[in-house]
Amino acid sequence: MDADGSVSLRGSSNVQILINGKPSTMFNTNPGDALQAIPSDNIKSVEVITNPSAKYDGEGTAGIINIITKKAGPEGFNGNLNLSAGNLSNRGVLSLNAGRGRFGFSGSGSAYYSPEREGTFEFVRQDFLPDGNTRTLREEGPNLSDRLGFFANASAFYDFNAFHSLSTSFNLRGFASDRTNEVNGSFIDTQNDINQMYQRTTATDNLFSGYEWSLDYIYKFPESKGQEISVSYKLDGNVQNQDFDINQFDSESSDMSLFQDEINTNDGDNAENTFQIDYVHPFSDNFKLETGVKAIIRDVTSDFRFDSLNTNTDEYVTDPNRSDIFNYDQDVFSGYVSSTFKFGAKYGLIAGLRYEETDISGDFAVQENPFANTYDNWLPSVILSRKLGKATTLKAAYSRRIQRPNLRVINPYVQLNNNRSQTFGNPELDPEVNDQYEISYGTFIKGFSLNTSLFYRRTTAIIESFVTVDDEGFATTTFQNIGTNDSYGANIFTSVTIKKNFTLRGGLNIYT
Repeated sequence: MDADGSVSLRGSSNVQILINGKPSTMFNTNPGDALQAIPSDNIKSVEVITNPSAKYDGEGTAGIINIITKKAGPEGFNGNLNLSAGNLSNRGVLSLNAGRGRFGFSGSGSAYYSPEREGTFEFVRQDFLPDGNTRTLREEGPNLSDRLGFFANASAFYDFNAFHSLSTSFNLRGFASDRTNEVNGSFIDTQNDINQMYQRTTATDNLFSGYEWSLDYIYKFPESKGQEISVSYKLDGNVQNQDFDINQFDSESSDMSLFQDEINTNDGDNAENTFQIDYVHPFSDNFKLETGVKAIIRDVTSDFRFDSLNTNTDEYVTDPNRSDIFNYDQDVFSGYVSSTFKFGAKYGLIAGLRYEETDISGDFAVQENPFANTYDNWLPSVILSRKLGKATTLKAAYSRRIQRPNLRVINPYVQLNNNRSQTFGNPELDPEVNDQYEISYGTFIKGFSLNTSLFYRRTTAIIESFVTVDDEGFATTTFQNIGTNDSYGANIFTSVTIKKNFTLRGGLNIYT
């Protein structure tokens, strides 16, 4: 994790974050804020899966981070209150757990606040023109930002008997961040003899909120150990509201082409319904088959508006060319088969295949520019392991995964970064496709453990920002499926326990 809370795995930020094996829209916009909101006392363990099997969704080309939360104890009642204060972060967490017999309940609530922080901003763009002249856009200045968030969760389970169990959970969350940028800018165009100096203040308000409810039923067959079927439903809602207030003026003269007094708003809603059925059938101690189907229905609405001040009437006027309501639907239907084999006492094999069909469509309330697209992906995975002793394992793995474009890169909402550049999304993007090969070695001997792996990852149809600059020096940034990336690297982690009282851990990641 970097200083802003952004998560990456082996150098890639295309990580799928799960909670108890399930994705959540709370990680779609700002994973750093979402992770801060989860109380650490509620986390039992964290799984990092670099080569997931076919039973996992194909999303996340870098891999999966699965956060496992604690379950209420079988008997009794306990609670925990944790308060912390500091100059960088302030947090309060309250958690309760209760259990009796076959019933268990847990609940928690947390809130955090990061006080106003100072930062600096610098941006330089230089255009090299065919005639040898150059254009240079330079902006720099201080900024102030703060963050506030809360997370509340309640979950319960009931075991009817040893074979039937029902569980449910519900959470509410909200994150808000405010940022103010003070910019001193200059634009120098030697070809057209332009030398402009200006100042700009940009105030940005972000509000992300949402809810999530899930219901899970598991039936374990009494006549066969390990045979079970599970049915689950999840309702997920996410709201993302952004407001940009921009004020700019000429700092040296009265050039009205530099004047800006504008308001940008973008209100987005994301509703998601997920239906899933999984079945596990152990044919013997050496062979197990897993299969399942899943449907994800996503409906996204983005209401974006652009208002600018009319200096003659002193009123804000809406720009119809940059104001509209964007409706976007993405439906994903998938199925998988995964098998686990054991060959003697030393060899193991997990092999599977997942199929995902994605149907997308979109339209606008004002502009008549509807679109639709359908693509399907076959996602195989293979993991072969061999035991070299009681506590030493060698593994070779291959998996294919995809990264669908998120709302930020598909949303056609036009965001003015400054008076010389704008950014908007491309709703017709295809997913990135990733093939990863990995060899890993792990051993544990008398308090000493070593895990190391070598990997190679090839990604095609990469989603990258694409910038064009017109003759006036105005830059337009959008997104396209461009290029292929070949990445390889090594991970090493070791841990040693000294005289049962001290543990020393170290790790090293090297990658391109």
